[in-house]
Amino acid sequence: MRLYTTHVEEATLPLGLSKFGGYPDLPEALIWPVSLHKQKWFSREVSGEIALPFLAQLACSELKPYDISGLLPKAGRLYFFYAGCKQATLYDDEGGAHLEFMYEGSSLFRVLWWPDESTPLYRQTPPANLVTGAEMENGAYRACSLRSETEWTLPAVETCWIGEPGDVLTEEEWKVYAELCDEATVLPRHLLLGHSDDSQPYALEAGYQMVRSEFWPELPPATATTAEQQTNRLLLQIDAAEETGMWFGRGGPVYFGIRDEDLKNRDFSKASATTQ
Repeated sequence: MRLYTTHVEEATLPLGLSKFGGYPDLPEALIWPVSLHKQKWFSREVSGEIALPFLAQLACSELKPYDISGLLPKAGRLYFFYAGCKQATLYDDEGGAHLEFMYEGSSLFRVLWWPDESTPLYRQTPPANLVTGAEMENGAYRACSLRSETEWTLPAVETCWIGEPGDVLTEEEWKVYAELCDEATVLPRHLLLGHSDDSQPYALEAGYQMVRSEFWPELPPATATTAEQQTNRLLLQIDAAEETGMWFGRGGPVYFGIRDEDLKNRDFSKASATTQ
């Protein structure tokens, strides 16, 4: 599904409607995700509790007519939070504060799912320890309503589906296919399911590799081009765009991926995220 955004005043949006930006409409049992981020800074261990910026909420019943693959839950809501490549205030053991840029790590993203769309919702205000950026206003990206369309997507050339010249396609075929993918690119690239539209090679695979040993320590080592990677699919791609005020990495999209098995079992706790 391709998602189209329209900037709106969030007060005009009913609670629970699918949207990018603004504040999440959460049931009372769900709280705004907070992560403990740790890393080395000038040879010192520093840490800080950070609340993750809210990116999107998706009402599954709204999307059902466009989900021709039938992969998403038929009802419920999905909430996406991400703080990759953001500047956060962290504190050392003596209470000294400093600003730190954060790029990747499983503590910097979260996907929540609430299965019952009839549960009362409350529009949340951001916690005081929210990771913020200059493009956010009052702790929120610009609220945008969403419109969905179903379309076919092509796997990018340098992915586990195509690989390098000679893996699946001959060198000449690879070049022709690369041109076709480039011609098929439509900006901004907001996608739900289908194949990711990568800015650089192996975006979704990189996100999966980053969390693989942490989420599934029983798995043997693997590379970005193994058949196993094809069971890790795109869940949601949000592009950096002026309309939403969102900016990720060096200006590319953020990619949320999930394994087929976890999507089938509705286990969104093991979704991964990365940016380019």
